[in-house]
Amino acid sequence: MDRYYLNGLVSGVQPKVLVNAVNDTGKPSIGCSVLQQEDFIIKTYDDEFPLLTVNEYVCMEVARDCGLKPSQCWLSDDLRTFITERFDEVDGKRLGIEDFTVLMGKQGDEKYQSSYEMLMKATYLFTKSDAQLRRIYQYIVFNCLIGNGDAHLKNFSVQYDESRKDIILTPPYDITHTLIYDTIDNKMALKLNGAKLFPDKKQLVKLGKNYNIDRPEIIIEEIADTIRDYMNSSTEVGIIEGLKDSILSSVHCGTSEKYSSKGYIHDKKKKFD
Repeated sequence: MDRYYLNGLVSGVQPKVLVNAVNDTGKPSIGCSVLQQEDFIIKTYDDEFPLLTVNEYVCMEVARDCGLKPSQCWLSDDLRTFITERFDEVDGKRLGIEDFTVLMGKQGDEKYQSSYEMLMKATYLFTKSDAQLRRIYQYIVFNCLIGNGDAHLKNFSVQYDESRKDIILTPPYDITHTLIYDTIDNKMALKLNGAKLFPDKKQLVKLGKNYNIDRPEIIIEEIADTIRDYMNSSTEVGIIEGLKDSILSSVHCGTSEKYSSKGYIHDKKKKFD
């Protein structure tokens, strides 16, 4: 971190840097794993969000189990660093990456000023793909069920090569369970159905049906079941006290037909302050 911090700082709330990781053979590696890319993002945490590295590792691995295909990631033995592969390079060629603040003509400080309905619309507008529309729906459902209140426009992107013929969503990234932190409000980053309260199952199903997603109920239940299974088998989730119960509570709220937000949503520091 000391070596690369000033030269490779990456934007965002979590302290992170880019590094080029190669061994004596010229092949990138971490531990005994041989990787396909040379560039990695390394993140740490500060006193406000203790063990955020563990939190992100757990959420990214749950996303992997859910079939969302995030980049390969690792957690250091001392828990201080979270390491993930970059996904903007294939066969030595850099891909074009644009997040949805750019695609929707917004400034960086407007990343919280939109809705998940608009994110669905923009995804289909730029990809022209039913498969990508279904995928962004899966991303949204997963973020809601996992309790990620910071899934703003900059945390969703598309990627493309020089031809720009095949525009697709990037793998999911920057996913954490935010509801466990007292300094962050318990609302979503973007609106859904006109509000930033975390949705129940009916609202998630409605979002899917409004955009002709086939059997949205099945998507919700499959993601929810996978999250539950991971919580019951993961050793890392037990490192942070209360994380497992907090995530399971979030899943329960998102799969209930209707739930009361009283006591669940309360006033905390707004993310956009």
